[in-house]
Amino acid sequence: MFESEDLDVFYEEDSGKKAGKTAADSKIGIGSDGTKKVSAEDGFILTLNRYVYPNLYYWSRLTGISVEHLIERYNGILIWLDPEQYMATQDRTSGWLTKDQYLTGNREKRFKIAVEAQTQYGIFSANLKLLVENMAEKPKNDEITVNFGADWVPAWIYEAFIKELLDLEINPMLISDEAVCKKKLKISERVPVMKNTKTYGTIEMTAVQILTHMINCQPIKAYDEVDRPNGSGTMSVVNKERTLYLNEKADLIREKWKSFLSKDPEVEKAIWKAFNDTFGYGIVHFDGSYLTLPGKNPAIALYPHQKDAIAHGLYKKTMLLGHSVGAGKTWVYSALAVECLRLGLSKK
Repeated sequence: MFESEDLDVFYEEDSGKKAGKTAADSKIGIGSDGTKKVSAEDGFILTLNRYVYPNLYYWSRLTGISVEHLIERYNGILIWLDPEQYMATQDRTSGWLTKDQYLTGNREKRFKIAVEAQTQYGIFSANLKLLVENMAEKPKNDEITVNFGADWVPAWIYEAFIKELLDLEINPMLISDEAVCKKKLKISERVPVMKNTKTYGTIEMTAVQILTHMINCQPIKAYDEVDRPNGSGTMSVVNKERTLYLNEKADLIREKWKSFLSKDPEVEKAIWKAFNDTFGYGIVHFDGSYLTLPGKNPAIALYPHQKDAIAHGLYKKTMLLGHSVGAGKTWVYSALAVECLRLGLSKK
């Protein structure tokens, strides 16, 4: 593994300064003429330490191997081309990712894009092979919990359910109001009174209103207007008894929802597809073994799981570090913060 002084030689030249021969040259193979002689594998590690992603031009400069030969030799082994970026730019020298980076995210979506790109360009067989080998396991229908209001459920399923629930003649419309980040329920006919105010709702809050609250994941509450203690007007106070009664209506709707989902094979199939399209993620093991962490105190030795966690933080904008007490999370946070600053991923 390389030490921080080894990396300084490359960073100096990368910033436009002339890098002279140093004590580290014998280890990293830089001759007096400045020619790089590191192996392709070592150059790959140095490149990730410098850029986080596989910068082919920098990797080529470190090894003396042309970009074309690096692609030919290591495509599907160390690097994978992002099909989405390639289709947008048609540039095969950029948009390369490590295995960890490529497998991060929705693999179902990545697979569909890779199939499309392979059909058009015929250069993404390595991507398809990797994704097939690491595709997330698909759950069975009875293993999928579908809460009423889940935004990944297709709108037509909600509309069909509400039509059946309220005994409507015409499908209602579920309209997204992006201005207020809410969904509105539009019904173009008179709703049966018994269904609306007795069976699934009340006069105070109708079934349509309860359904709208549930679709938007809003709490269902009943309020009383009472005088303020200081006499400066009134205020709204939750009426617990009526709130409980309204939520019993909501629970009845949820029971009907579960029954509706299980009785129609077309709905079951659509739910299964929507779930896997939305949550087609798999567990990714982030490999941080390449990290040298330039500037680190040599007296501090990080464990492999700590370096893996740092790599995870570098690849993704968000991360939950659920390590047990005493596992060294503080060192991970500290090293990750310094590394993000060094790489220009963060400004503070």
